[in-house]
Amino acid sequence: MKTMRPLSGFICMISLLAPATCLGHVPHIEHQALRHWGDMAEGEDYSFEHPFIIPDGLIQQSRAVFAYLSNGDIDVYQYTLQPGEAATVMACALPPSCALYRDTYPATALIGPGLPSPEPGEKMPFDIPDECPECGMVVAYQTEVPLWQWNERPVFALTEVPGVYISWFFPVDFENDLILYTIDQPGTYYIVIWNPDGWPCDYTANIGFEETFSTEDRFRVETITPMYSDHKLLHVPCSEVEGPRPF
Repeated sequence: MKTMRPLSGFICMISLLAPATCLGHVPHIEHQALRHWGDMAEGEDYSFEHPFIIPDGLIQQSRAVFAYLSNGDIDVYQYTLQPGEAATVMACALPPSCALYRDTYPATALIGPGLPSPEPGEKMPFDIPDECPECGMVVAYQTEVPLWQWNERPVFALTEVPGVYISWFFPVDFENDLILYTIDQPGTYYIVIWNPDGWPCDYTANIGFEETFSTEDRFRVETITPMYSDHKLLHVPCSEVEGPRPF
């Protein structure tokens, strides 16, 4: 297993969110993000029992998943690496740049065969699945900006595409704030996202960095984009925070 150089992570994140390629994501929406009242039905929340399945061969495809974490919740994304396949996993979770989320820093973990053993004493809000007894884990916690410097937290606003507007708090440290890891051992891998504070939060899961589209993907862009633009999906009122652009 080999991690990629920090510069590669920087390039990946820019290609993921740069204005010229902002619609290079394949958008998805977690059903839980759409539910603002009532009890959830089975499978509406991404979990180890009902994960978001990334199709074979497409772990590097750039996708944006608009999702929601309830109290103490975790969200799970699953990928199966086939024999002879190698791929680079890039993943992070971005909260919308709303005042209520200015101290929210979702964490991301990659679980799978051949990964390093968890750090001694590191406590996770989940257990590694029984189906993966020899799996290791790589964890990325986002660098926090002190509360008295909250207006210095980087903000990326998507404004260059007609009819589309949304903004996120962006990672501070490209070397450590996201998962960027090359996998080559066949088996099932999990990307897990959670809020270490345990509080509910809206977020966007950014997974992958290659811009490839099928006919279905283009249909998704056309139909889903109006649903999330202008922060329509959020579970909280959004008083937007301005901050320095990340690049």
